[in-house]
Amino acid sequence: KSFTACDVAAPVAMEGTNATLLAACGALAGRVAKLEELAAGAAAEATTHGRVLLQTNETIELLTLSEEVVGVNLAIDTLWQLLAAFMVFLMQAGFAALEAGSVRAKNTKNILLKNLLDACLGAVVWWALGFPFAFGARFNGSNGWIGANNFFLAQYNHVPYTTAQPRYNIELVNFGRTGGDPDGLGGVDTGEAGLSGYAFWMFQWAFAATTATIVSGAVAERCRFVGYLIYQSVLIAFVYPVVVHWVWSTEGWLSAFFVPPNTDDRGTCDGVCENLFNGIVDFAGSGVVHLVGGTAALWSAYILGPRIGRFGSNGEVNDLQPHSLPLATLGVLIMWFGWYGFNCGSTLALADGLWYVAAKVAVVTTLSAAGGGCGTVILGMIMRQPIDLAPVLNGILSGLVACCAGTATFEPFAGLVVGLVASWLYAGASAGLKKLRIDDPLDASPVHLVNGAWGLIAAGLLSTRTNTIAAYGNPGPTNQEPTDFIFTDSGHKYWGGF
Repeated sequence: KSFTACDVAAPVAMEGTNATLLAACGALAGRVAKLEELAAGAAAEATTHGRVLLQTNETIELLTLSEEVVGVNLAIDTLWQLLAAFMVFLMQAGFAALEAGSVRAKNTKNILLKNLLDACLGAVVWWALGFPFAFGARFNGSNGWIGANNFFLAQYNHVPYTTAQPRYNIELVNFGRTGGDPDGLGGVDTGEAGLSGYAFWMFQWAFAATTATIVSGAVAERCRFVGYLIYQSVLIAFVYPVVVHWVWSTEGWLSAFFVPPNTDDRGTCDGVCENLFNGIVDFAGSGVVHLVGGTAALWSAYILGPRIGRFGSNGEVNDLQPHSLPLATLGVLIMWFGWYGFNCGSTLALADGLWYVAAKVAVVTTLSAAGGGCGTVILGMIMRQPIDLAPVLNGILSGLVACCAGTATFEPFAGLVVGLVASWLYAGASAGLKKLRIDDPLDASPVHLVNGAWGLIAAGLLSTRTNTIAAYGNPGPTNQEPTDFIFTDSGHKYWGGF
């Protein structure tokens, strides 16, 4: 109103030469202009702040949603690991049925008791010593040969992880990392935290129990109970964990997951550490589990000597008939079922595309087992021999053992080929044991030792680069084709690990 009055009064003031009124109107006009300028600036600033606030709210909502998705992924991955562990543990029932059906009736009680103690005593030993030696702290006690940390799970303070799941990486549960524990998560940097340590422990215990049970069949009907318990404890506490550390720990000298000191992951060396990222391909344990268990089984059978009446004085081989082939058959079928947890569960997760790897692993496992059974029948027909049930059962197991190493890196046809060859290798090794007068009642060493070694070799022969990257990440140089994988730089390094 004042400004309007000045507009009207100004001409009058000019005519009346009223200088005072003219000056007052000029000052008022200047103040109004300043107020208009401030108002415009305030409006612009308010608009800017509104946009920033809107963007901030959107960012907060996205971060919240991302955390919720990560939480769901972690829950699914942990559940997957637990279900796989339970399936692998069910293999103990399969082993028990197979061994009980393959021995004479008078030894059934003893063999079943040994199988139960494989799980019971094995769990205690694995908790106290085996797991720490296998998956000791990263660069905090490990020298590439054996871990030295987290005995009795004492350094795991039971806080669940909440951060993003990294790509297939055993480091998820390596406790006590160098660099402190700023988040109170038992020594694991939250940037790399992933699966629950409990779930991973369960899965690895089931593997350890399987390794020990392999020996049980080789010493059937002639091993004292206390002696077997001592042997089993030493195997789970001091032998098997060392090999696990070599191959599946991020510090192991043969590990495909090896992460050098002063790096956070496989991709931060800028090429300097490239050669260190190549290791042995043993996805589900052809070497780590079956070659170790089969070797222990062979030495056990050799040291104990044959059962009374197994070999005649003139070199003849006497068959000591199993008392229940139906029970043995049921045991193999249970083991076949459990093997899906054994192989598929070795993805350790389903997120980040690993669900596809797990599905393909199931197909490869099925074809390899089928190839093992069919291969035994084909060999019998070629040799013009009666088709016997026991060799077919062991042929199936041979195919399952051999596919473990490359089950994630094979194409399905390779699984069938590996199973076929495994059944023939089993037949030859079983005949060789008889020639050497080594009594292995369940043919544990021909099945597990021979085909564990064959599985490692087959992983080098038949793996493709695409499948290897999907399961392990980039193994090294990227300029070779899958068809010449074995003859290139990365192929040589995998073979060097074997």
